[in-house]
Amino acid sequence: MCKYKNDRPSSSKTVMLVLPELHPVPDIKGGSVELLVTNMLRENEKYNELRFIVISMYDEDAVKFQFKNSKIYYYRDGWFADDLVKGKKLLWGAYFAFQEKRKKLCKKLFHKTVQFDRRLFQCVRIAKKERAEVLVFENFYYPGSYMPLISYFDRENVYMHIHYHREEVLNDRRIVPNSISISKFVKKEWAKDKSIVGKNEVVYNCIDSKKYDIDISASEKNRIKQELGISPNDKVVVFCGRFIPQKGIKELLDAFDILKGKSVKLILIGCYSYEKLNITPYSKEMAARAEKMSNVVYLGYVPNAKIQDYYAVSDMMVIPSIWQEGAGLVTIEGMASGLPLIITDSGGMIEYVTDDCAVKVQINEELPQNLAVQIERLSNDAALCEKMGEAGKERAKKFNPKYFYDSYVRIVKGDK
Repeated sequence: MCKYKNDRPSSSKTVMLVLPELHPVPDIKGGSVELLVTNMLRENEKYNELRFIVISMYDEDAVKFQFKNSKIYYYRDGWFADDLVKGKKLLWGAYFAFQEKRKKLCKKLFHKTVQFDRRLFQCVRIAKKERAEVLVFENFYYPGSYMPLISYFDRENVYMHIHYHREEVLNDRRIVPNSISISKFVKKEWAKDKSIVGKNEVVYNCIDSKKYDIDISASEKNRIKQELGISPNDKVVVFCGRFIPQKGIKELLDAFDILKGKSVKLILIGCYSYEKLNITPYSKEMAARAEKMSNVVYLGYVPNAKIQDYYAVSDMMVIPSIWQEGAGLVTIEGMASGLPLIITDSGGMIEYVTDDCAVKVQINEELPQNLAVQIERLSNDAALCEKMGEAGKERAKKFNPKYFYDSYVRIVKGDK
């Protein structure tokens, strides 16, 4: 339980955000969760509704950024870069011995093996030092492993921010009963058991639309196309995403096998995980296959600052997911870029679009053929593409950082 509610260092409510150990905040290395948190911190610089304490992976470039109304603790090499908990070896040893007893209790009550590590130990100390009042796990698995941190807060002030399709896990919901979901679909899947009392809210993802609503000249488009080996007269389809089976890359390449000989080219952006190489058999296979196809330009990982250039030379975007997507930022990016979308009827993704800006294709064994049909149809109808693109731009404005920030603030402050 928070012990310092009447003696905090700021008049704003203090919210602690715990992120996975993947990428830093700000989002200079990519990551949708990191992007959303970065957008929220920037909005908070303008409006100062909350005081954020962020637990992030260390990056030498990320630490150069400063936020007046937020503080980021960077974790590296087993300890935080901040000197708050350095040299606390004796305290750590005593803490670990005590938590071994609690671990046995957690396993008995929640049937989970709980690990107590230095990161957890330091997070608890940071929460106490910063007098945090609200705890939000961003895209987090196994909250039971963070029971010592959770127990510091009031139960109604602990949230799971769910960024992906995650089916209900009752033990986790009992530990963290409150959730913020990125779509109604995710909320429905997570909060099926109505006997568990908690606050389950929906906050749709956001992007800065201005970043993608760029206007480049015809000569610049042709220059980029020429660099990619694409003819000025070719229609261009873009895909951007992780190289995992669920994203439907194989099915998309199957569609382009069908489209071979047509004046349509695919720009394929992505790898296994952000800037990481293709390190799985599937990702290696898809990259190798794409590189051999004459109507596919495989770019691999592309930094965030460059992606909009490739969107700008494209005529449409395809998101062929074959699983139930929670919802992805790429959907909003495509709309903001003025691209008509061809998507599958997947999970929460369909909540972000309308029929005016997206064509929906069913997930079934005919998916490659149906993708090919819709790609060819749009490539032959410039007027329809323009109309859909304009509708998408207008739709994307709904998913802006101010909306996201206001919704988040309302939930964690407990406002109606």
